[in-house]
Amino acid sequence: MLDRGVIGLVIGAGLAQHPQRALAELVRIRSWHNSILQKERTERNSGRIRWHAIVGLPVGLGVLMLVVSGLPWTGVWGSVAQQVASGNGVSLWGEGPGAESTIDELIESTSGTNAEAGWAIGNGPTGTSTSVGTTPISIDDAVAAARAEGAPEPYSIIYPDGGTGVFSVMSSQWNDNGNPAESEVSLERTIHVDQYSGEIVGTYGYDDYSITAQIVSQGIAVHEGRRLGVINTILSTLFCLAVMFMCMSAPIMWWARRGTASGMAAPRAKLPIWGNLLLVVVMVGLGIFLPLFGLSLIVILALDQLLIRRMPRMKKFFGSV
Repeated sequence: MLDRGVIGLVIGAGLAQHPQRALAELVRIRSWHNSILQKERTERNSGRIRWHAIVGLPVGLGVLMLVVSGLPWTGVWGSVAQQVASGNGVSLWGEGPGAESTIDELIESTSGTNAEAGWAIGNGPTGTSTSVGTTPISIDDAVAAARAEGAPEPYSIIYPDGGTGVFSVMSSQWNDNGNPAESEVSLERTIHVDQYSGEIVGTYGYDDYSITAQIVSQGIAVHEGRRLGVINTILSTLFCLAVMFMCMSAPIMWWARRGTASGMAAPRAKLPIWGNLLLVVVMVGLGIFLPLFGLSLIVILALDQLLIRRMPRMKKFFGSV
């Protein structure tokens, strides 16, 4: 780019000899200078957009994975999904002893513990002690029975509930730090031991889970960064850094594009008609699949139609069309 001082000397000499020609040349040089600046600005902005898009694709897929694997923990959708995945048609006992309560219910009624049952076993029944006896076995005997069954240690243990309850020895990825099941979810097992005879009255492991429960259990281990060990930790860290980059680069891009515009300066939609219809179908489907998300969409649409569009200043600020 030419030095401004050189341009000034050339224009000054021209003004002294040919004023009109010099003014025309000044306009041409100014236009050329502005075009170069605009090109540089465009290249810088396109570079930001390119990097934002390159990083955004894997980040978007990662966020989708986290959302999907985290849905089973949600209060509304997750509770229904857990019942479908681990409560319907899943029995520990087959034609054997019937269940008095679920594992979750038993934990809630037990004092002195803050442990929770694994996602896939929370709605599983606990069974009953069928042996006749008056002297219960010790907790060490229950541990020995679970160890003999091949359940990896350490354990979370639930004491029998009443005279017919059982020792429930849980070997899972949830509360047992150091348990191999933390990374290898297929090792999860729950052993139910008769409180009098010490015999195993029921077992429930990964192979007994429904397909849905198996997928969710694997997804939870990935979600929490345990499934792949150190590799999972590294990938999770890189993913967090990428999300931070997206969060910081997005407002910078918005500010650069906004320029001197007022309000939010939101870009107008450029989707074709079929694209808009597809978007509506997807949003309606998600709203039905995720009821609270659908409710939030209804609230936003109501605010836009009943409030924002009826107030000129707000309509201009948000760029509603």
